Formats: sequence, C-alpha cells, structure tokens
Amino acid sequence: MMKSMSLNTKLKSYNGIVLIPAALLCIIMMIMLNSYGNQYDAIVRNINAANRYNLAFKDDIDYAMYRIVIGSADPYNLDNNPDIKNPYTVIDDTRKVFEDLQQVSNTKDSRELERLMQNLSTLERHIDEIIDSVKEGGHYDENIYKLETNVYILTELSQEDIQVYIYYQANTLETLRQNIEGQFRF
Repeated sequence: MMKSMSLNTKLKSYNGIVLIPAALLCIIMMIMLNSYGNQYDAIVRNINAANRYNLAFKDDIDYAMYRIVIGSADPYNLDNNPDIKNPYTVIDDTRKVFEDLQQVSNTKDSRELERLMQNLSTLERHIDEIIDSVKEGGHYDENIYKLETNVYILTELSQEDIQVYIYYQANTLETLRQNIEGQFRF
C-alpha cells in the first residue's frame, strides 16, 4: 500500500505521525507548567502575606503598648494617634490574614498558625488588662512588669510563629522547584 502512494503523500502521513505525539507532549507540558505556576503563585502570595507582619507586628504592638504604659499615648483614643498603631487593629488585621492562610495551609503550617492564633488571643487579653489598669491609674510598675513579661514575650512568640510559617512555605517552594526540575529532566 505504501508503494503505491506518492512521495508527497508519504511525507504528509509521516508529518502527521510525528506531529501528533509532539503536539500531545506540548499540551502536557503546558498543563504541567500551568499547574506548577499556580502552585508557585499561591506559595509566593502566602509568603508575602506573612512577611508583611513578620517585621512590623512586634515593633508596632510593643511600641504602642510602651507608649500607653508610660502615659504618652491616650488609651481612650488609640485610632487618632498618628505616632502609634492601635494594637487591637494590628492584632485584628494579623488574625484575618493568618486565618485566610490557615484555610490553604498544609499540616505543618496549620500547627504554627493555630499556635499563632492562640498567642494573638492571649496577647489581646493581656493588652486589655494593661489598658484597663492604665485607665484606673496608679499601677505604673505593675503595668511595666506586665508589658515586659506578657506583651513583649507574646509578640516575640507570635513573630517566631510567623517566621516558622514562612520557613515551611519556603520549604514547600523548594520542594516545588525540585519537582519542576525533575519533570523537566524527565
């Protein structure tokens, strides 16, 4: 049958035989690249969201609470003070971001985020105690002690939880990179 075909027809049939597997390979590669790209984007978005709080969280709350305890910030008017960030707003914003991240996290990340949520709730309770005490007046030494032993420690622990979360996300990114490299070698 092939002998009766013209050379031109034979070449066209060979092109079809070669092009179909090549096209399938290209489609498979595009699907893989899209999948890896989506995974990469999700991880980078998670790291960026966590990074926004990694450096500023501790400093913002510690500074605001210090100013409240020493009496240079009005605990009744925290939102209108341009020098400090309202610690409740910082905690609420942090909680919202990390609750969203908790929805898409894996098991290792989830434990860190759960601990962060617990620390945020405990921190909020200690801030309430200090602010109530400042409003009462006359508890300066006690408030400084609470600030140093409760607030500073909890903001440090929260920052560590954020850093561990970022570490796990970076490990996930490295695993994804290795998978991509292996697939391309294959």
